[in-house]
Formats: sequence, structure tokens, C-alpha cells
Amino acid sequence: MGPTLLGSVNVATQTGQSFVTSVTRWALANWVSDLPGFHRAPELAYTSWRFRTANVCVAQCAGPGQFPGPIRSSDHECRTAVT
Repeated sequence: MGPTLLGSVNVATQTGQSFVTSVTRWALANWVSDLPGFHRAPELAYTSWRFRTANVCVAQCAGPGQFPGPIRSSDHECRTAVT
């Protein structure tokens, strides 16, 4: 078994691009996730998350002082933020 890669070297090896590029694109993907009116490139799209919607749910649906914790399943908007 070869040496184990850790940290940024591991990320760069696994993605085939620099760590800075990966982190920059990841941050951009998070920012544009379900951003109204923004047409993002496919590589910046999540297939199962809508971060803006989920963030609202964490702030509103979970209740004060309850994060981290479960989001009430009765909240439709929260349930559809993660598919």
C-alpha cells in the first residue's frame, strides 16, 4: 500500500485540479445554489441540495437554539430543500 495523502494534496490528487481551484469553485457553487435568476454552469450545480432554501430552514424551521438538530418534517419547504 502506498503513502496516504492528506489535506490539500489529497484534494488536488482526487480532483485533478489545484486545491485553490477546487475550493474556489466549491464556494462559488454554494453561493449560486438556487440563486434566483442566475444560470450556472452544470459543474457548479448540486443535484440534491438547494442551499439557500436549506439555510432558511435551518434558521426558521429548526427553531432558536436547536441547530444542529432535526428539521421538522412537516415543513414542506424544508423537506424539499434536500432531495
